[in-house]
Amino acid sequence: MGMLLAQSPSTSTSTISDFPAATWTANRLIDSTFAVRDPDSGGTVIRISSPFTGYGSGGVYRELPVNAEETGVYEINARIRTEEVRGQGAFLYAYGKSDSNLSINYVASPGLTGQTDWQEVSIRFLASAGMDSVRIGCFLIGEGTANFGEVSIDLIPPQLAPPDTIRTYLDTFFDIVSENALGKEDIDWAILYERVVGFTVNARLTADIYPILQWALREINPHSFLLDPATASRWSSGDPAQESDIRPDTSIVVSEGHWIDEDVAYLTVPFINSGHEPTLGYYASALQSVIRQLDRPGLKGWVVDLRENTGGNCWPMLAGVGPLLGEGICGYFIKPGDDLAEPWSYRAGTSYLDSVARVSVEDEVKPVDTPKIAVLTGPNTTSSGEVVTVAFRGLANCRSFGQPTGGYSTSNGQFHLPDGAIINLTVSVYADRDKHLYGRAIPPDVVSDRPLKNALEWLRE
Repeated sequence: MGMLLAQSPSTSTSTISDFPAATWTANRLIDSTFAVRDPDSGGTVIRISSPFTGYGSGGVYRELPVNAEETGVYEINARIRTEEVRGQGAFLYAYGKSDSNLSINYVASPGLTGQTDWQEVSIRFLASAGMDSVRIGCFLIGEGTANFGEVSIDLIPPQLAPPDTIRTYLDTFFDIVSENALGKEDIDWAILYERVVGFTVNARLTADIYPILQWALREINPHSFLLDPATASRWSSGDPAQESDIRPDTSIVVSEGHWIDEDVAYLTVPFINSGHEPTLGYYASALQSVIRQLDRPGLKGWVVDLRENTGGNCWPMLAGVGPLLGEGICGYFIKPGDDLAEPWSYRAGTSYLDSVARVSVEDEVKPVDTPKIAVLTGPNTTSSGEVVTVAFRGLANCRSFGQPTGGYSTSNGQFHLPDGAIINLTVSVYADRDKHLYGRAIPPDVVSDRPLKNALEWLRE
């Protein structure tokens, strides 16, 4: 295999692949001895095995400095071999970091699962202005063992102008985003277009410019992002291991709950990143099932924990917590300066956008008598997690505790590109049932480092 991180001979010492003193850092690994000798080749490889420290994932990473002279498109290569891997799989990832934004231009390879021989894996990453470092990682989500060898990073030097097919693709992309983006009037589209074109040197296929479009979308709005065709297909079709489109992906994380001293019910609302209809219905039904099991006479209230809800798809979340929200409108998507306000609501086991049904449960739980509801939030409560946060605001029997949310209380519309990629473009902001606008971090009613303790005190008053 070779060294853990090799420097390509074609790369100069001024690039971010020159880091002789850098070391790999373990992330969630129980056994931190991850640098091992490969018995087949005799070289050193990174070996990552489950279980992990309290999570279903773990890996190693390196952080490398980057400066203005090193911006551009980089190619990160590795060889990966898996041993009985189940779950989302083993993959490479990279993203930039800065003081103002912890994650810039995130990109990852498809996950490898099962029992595989060594396979070449490659991702392209755009190091752009505003980054002070880039993190490169080898990661495993699920069970089994993954081996990573010959990890390298190389700057792709500009040589060739993109072909007409790339220009046409870029024109389609910019027609969409310039017409629909939130705050489009504040963006100099001509300058952004020329910057993107400048990064597309050497691109021959549309797949070559996905990292560049990902960067452009983050420049437009930090909540916007691109799904490449393969990811877009997985998002809409659920678990690729499922043989039928009508079967839900039961490997997703669903709600958990219990009683706290028998007088308070505790409920989690986890993230779900899927557009697969059977999976969404499964998630929402599981959430309502937990509510059914916990509801009983004498409850003084409910704790709804959103602190680890990083988002995804809000419609199964709203359908799942509907019995606690009550029936009717619980929020809006609003474009500032526009009269259009799209309501979201819950009725009879179904979440709605305006009058369009989005996700329904199999066995509806009737609205629950809820004396009090305490909602817990934190910086990991983002995107669709913030939809649920907003949905509870304005209820007379509800208070929120913890820390401000992550600040992605804006809504994304989906726009399809010709090759199957999907633009998730920020087009509006969240508003509560009283049409109070957000679009930023949502502060809790009670800022606290011990939110559950404070919530229980309030519920038991």
